[in-house]
Amino acid sequence: MAQIAEIDENLFRNNLTPSEEALAVESRAELVKALELEAEVVAQFAPPPKKGAKGGGIGGVHGKAPASNRDLSAKTGRSKDAIRRSRNRAKELGTETLEAVKGTSLDKGVELDALVKHPVPSLFAITPQCSQQRP
Repeated sequence: MAQIAEIDENLFRNNLTPSEEALAVESRAELVKALELEAEVVAQFAPPPKKGAKGGGIGGVHGKAPASNRDLSAKTGRSKDAIRRSRNRAKELGTETLEAVKGTSLDKGVELDALVKHPVPSLFAITPQCSQQRP
């Protein structure tokens, strides 16, 4: 839970590069999903809800799903579109590529979006700095 709060704080500061933002959004989503799985296991041993209990959404609670773009937007002050773009970059490019471009001239939103359209191996041919970080 402390890691999620730390990621939220980093996202809220607004001085992350696009690759750092994508990595942070992806890390947060993974942590939240892990917590949700943990909660499901605990819920299996909880008593059943009382008859006539009202509620909706996840676990009978109304509100934003904890891993949703809307929830992250509300917690960090970033737009839902910015969160969606970051998630898409993380999904399409992967952690290895985002780590490789971090701090390079390719660490711009437009450049990352262009890399999504090109095969990942071409990334390492584009810039020597990226190829040095390649495993």
